[in-house]
Amino acid sequence: MSLAELMSALRDRGITLRVEGERLRCIAEQGALTPELSDGIRTHKAELMELLRGVSQTSASSAQIPRAERRDRYGLSVTQERAVVAAREGAILPTAFRLRGPLDRSALDRTLAQIVARHAPLRTVFHLDQDQPEQEVLASLDFSLGENDISDLPAERQETRLRELLDQQRAQRFDVSKPPLFRFHLIRRSPLEHVLFAAFSPLVFDGWSFDVLWDELRTGYAALASGSPWPQGELPAEYADYVAYQSARLREREPVLEKFWRERLGSELPALPLPTDRPRPRLASNKGGSIAFELPPQTDRAIRKFARETNVTPQMVMLGGLYALVHRLGGEDTIIVATPVEARANPAFEALIGPFVNVLLLPLRVDIQKPFAEFAVQVRDECLSAYDHQEYPIERLRVRSRPSTGGGIVPAFQIEFSFQQVSQRGSHMGQLALSQLELESGAATNDLTLWVKDWGERIAGAVEFKSDIFDRATVAHWFRCYTHFLFELVSAPQKPMAALDLLGAEQSVVEAAADRASASLPEWLSGKPNAALQASSGQAKIRVRDAAGNLCPFGASGAVELVVAGVAHPTGQMARLTHDGRLVHTQRPAESDQREAQRDHEPPRTDLERQMTKLFGELLDATDVGVNQNYFDLGGNSLVAVRLFGEIHKRFGVRLPLATILDADSPRRLARLIHENFPSRESCLVTLKAGTGNRCLFLIHDADGETLLYLNLARHLPDSLTVFGVEPLRVG
Repeated sequence: MSLAELMSALRDRGITLRVEGERLRCIAEQGALTPELSDGIRTHKAELMELLRGVSQTSASSAQIPRAERRDRYGLSVTQERAVVAAREGAILPTAFRLRGPLDRSALDRTLAQIVARHAPLRTVFHLDQDQPEQEVLASLDFSLGENDISDLPAERQETRLRELLDQQRAQRFDVSKPPLFRFHLIRRSPLEHVLFAAFSPLVFDGWSFDVLWDELRTGYAALASGSPWPQGELPAEYADYVAYQSARLREREPVLEKFWRERLGSELPALPLPTDRPRPRLASNKGGSIAFELPPQTDRAIRKFARETNVTPQMVMLGGLYALVHRLGGEDTIIVATPVEARANPAFEALIGPFVNVLLLPLRVDIQKPFAEFAVQVRDECLSAYDHQEYPIERLRVRSRPSTGGGIVPAFQIEFSFQQVSQRGSHMGQLALSQLELESGAATNDLTLWVKDWGERIAGAVEFKSDIFDRATVAHWFRCYTHFLFELVSAPQKPMAALDLLGAEQSVVEAAADRASASLPEWLSGKPNAALQASSGQAKIRVRDAAGNLCPFGASGAVELVVAGVAHPTGQMARLTHDGRLVHTQRPAESDQREAQRDHEPPRTDLERQMTKLFGELLDATDVGVNQNYFDLGGNSLVAVRLFGEIHKRFGVRLPLATILDADSPRRLARLIHENFPSRESCLVTLKAGTGNRCLFLIHDADGETLLYLNLARHLPDSLTVFGVEPLRVG
């Protein structure tokens, strides 16, 4: 591709280029930059930079925006509002850099100090326990670079000690009201090898901020280590400007954006029947695991070739393959996958560190009889349409998933797909070779998240999962199926997706697990009045097949058949096979269970439930709140949750984690948790208020056996009075 052809193609797709120091930055809507254009930019980089440097600086004025009225104290962005619960619960964004070569410690210290001084979010603290939460930017901030030296340890011990130190660093949490909300720590392995750990609160950082950090760390250190001045110019904007800009943009475009997403999502999302190894707990944790991967070279090449020929991106190819896999696992036609986008709508914000990311929910109907060539175009069109409306916070729609059929609460989305183009990251900082050290966080926000990084010459990443509900072996099996299925999809894009092999080498693994299950037929299967089953005498082989007759992967529900003497006998039963050789009967939930889950407006039965419905109404400005009504449906968000749980602690003396609201999202569920966490006792006396004098007041329980209704009364009685509640003493 010639330079003229390249520039014409970039212009047609709305892609602009900008020179920042020695870096050529590409500004494009997600999905607009194809692999062919990326190759062209790399090929003509020198010519493009020379050409762009000759362009008048007046063109840069298009990136300027009005400044915020105040830059030292202001409200939260939509992204920060979304991150409040996670931040208050101690979530951090960790990363680590491997540095090889002679390290100039002084230059590194000065580089980090410059980065902190340049980016206001890194000098910010938060005031969340007030009616209008705010963030405050400190004029300056002193911090120190911690250090450990493990260079005297033998080589075989160093790696273990390194992981121990990294785990210790990740375990430290931030208090969002106290600075700093970041941490840097250096680990010295030898004079020529160091690891630089960094961690940030999600209120001040996001995944795309990592690119800014990487670039400034690399170019800033190189300059300072060589005695040159800081290479980066003044930032064109600050995060306060973005918050004001975002607010104005939403006021301007909200009607159009809301209409688009309401038509796309409706008010109730389909609950994805993703099979789990264990029932979803009533109170989910964020415990998780991750499995790193790198696509085989032949799969990588096949994806890029298909993308060029079909005019889609590798990102859309991998996303389409994920939709097809999830359909094969759960059988649902309409599937929602969440994807984060770098919502920096104006070029002035491209060079800022801070939380900008928004989450798009992409609902797609999967017709497995379609060829992948047609389905990939459908994915592309859906993605581009969503990107055009990416500024809207989905939380404002108050959408929720349908009631869970597995005993717990299903979140609005369960699967996330994140794709980053990282091929333009430099690999040196001065005389140091710079690379990223992958960390396993031990946490998971979603049921499954597929993180993908396109390095240009290879595609790698990790699949993250919630360990409360998934075994590592199951997720690893699914991802091996996904990798194989991707290759099948792009190698035979004109064949119906249903006709393509999903299991590949995993078929032998599934068959081995099925043979283990066959060794002892479950009672619900072996007891069926079927001559073939009776004749099998435990020697039949179990097979679980989907509607197309393919063997099902682990976890996917299918029709059970018994193979006796080479003849397959359908059993009329549906089940799923687990990786450890168990056959789990699958049934539809009883209609009564569904009716129970939909009784949002049922009136309270106990005083505690009455108090919680009243509290919901007060904080959410809602009337006639039912005990099963969803907190988020009523307009609740992370900020109101801070006030809600503050009131719960003040009124009932029970301190619950903020993340509780994600699962216990109704007055009834919260009331139950408060009751379960109320201080245990062996006496029927409950101290409702400790007084300063000698007089006591005893209040007998009500008909429901509760004294919590007297808490408000006790608080308003004289301070000298000690107030006890007398509850029934339950034994056994």
